[in-house]
Amino acid sequence: MAEPEIAPEGAPRLAEAALPEISLVVPVFNEEATLEEVHRRATATLEELGRPFEVIVVDDGSRDGTWAIVERLAAG
Repeated sequence: MAEPEIAPEGAPRLAEAALPEISLVVPVFNEEATLEEVHRRATATLEELGRPFEVIVVDDGSRDGTWAIVERLAAG
């Protein structure tokens, strides 16, 4: 099981950050082959709405390279 991640010291405080109006939760399990395309399509659609959003990816114990892709996508 992956260790929980803690926000870095320089992370913005919630009061300072734009709060999302839309939260998209994406459960994944061994989605190495599809996750980048799902992320690309979802963010493109959400950006078209012009409202603040967040994408929350929940990895349910993948044994492939799913988590590495999640980390890369989160890094931008």
